[in-house]
Amino acid sequence: MNRHPLLEGLVDYAGLFPPAELPFADAVTEYVTHRGEAESWMLGNFICPAGRLDEFLPYPEAFTERAPLTLSVLPGSGPDLAARVREARVVFDRFEQAFEGHADLRLLEARMPAAVPSPVDLKEGAEAAGEVSLYLEWSPGLPELTDCLRILGEARTAGASNLGAKIRCGGTEAAAFPSIGQVADFILACVAFDVPFKATAGLHHPVRHDRDGFTMHGFLNVFGATVLAQAGKSDPEVCAAVLAERDPDSFDLSDGGFSWRGHKVSADRVRDARSLAHAFGSCSFIEPREDLAAARWFGFAR
Repeated sequence: MNRHPLLEGLVDYAGLFPPAELPFADAVTEYVTHRGEAESWMLGNFICPAGRLDEFLPYPEAFTERAPLTLSVLPGSGPDLAARVREARVVFDRFEQAFEGHADLRLLEARMPAAVPSPVDLKEGAEAAGEVSLYLEWSPGLPELTDCLRILGEARTAGASNLGAKIRCGGTEAAAFPSIGQVADFILACVAFDVPFKATAGLHHPVRHDRDGFTMHGFLNVFGATVLAQAGKSDPEVCAAVLAERDPDSFDLSDGGFSWRGHKVSADRVRDARSLAHAFGSCSFIEPREDLAAARWFGFAR
């Protein structure tokens, strides 16, 4: 499968989390195996709670200074965002030293309370993260979601440029799956306020489909809708239609670009959009590639 800017580094590995919920040793083995596969260019960071970082210590031989363990770390819970982030940084720094420097903290992902955040709290959280990006998760069903993202955008403009947002697209129960309208609102608000984001849960396959009693969002739908919106070729109606699309033949990834039913974006614009649409977490790196293996669907050759 040829490299494509929409897919490069798109999948953060979340094997420790449901539904896979692998034992730590198995997750490490699986991640290391995937790093050696032909499609490793699609693989991003290993997602790990801060409290479990030391479980990597028995596996120093799996990572090197030239090929370090790249991590997205989840701080612990609590009402004080900055305190949680500072503690996670302390835990990582201690772990990195014990791991002989063969680990690289790329991202911090923290949940936020179900309320509009204080600009002061956001600034303190961003400062606690230092040079590392801090992505904050809100429920897309939160009535004040647009206000949250607007304030996040304002905080970025005011200097907290390491802040981003996170959307949860599924889970183990129906209530965990946001509607098409909620996902569209999130995407369009992130584009409007210039807030980078990542997604998590429920995006194992490229195109929207039904599975195990749930209607699953597709990662090609979500990130393709973002590409079009970022390029100024979308509105709420188009964004919702892309998210609702179930026909894989309606998408085309030829020549490094992206198109959906006549709405086309060049490869350069796709690369620009990826600075906004960062990645999604998946407990499997196999499932996201299964449908893509039939590359004729998407207009680029294997």
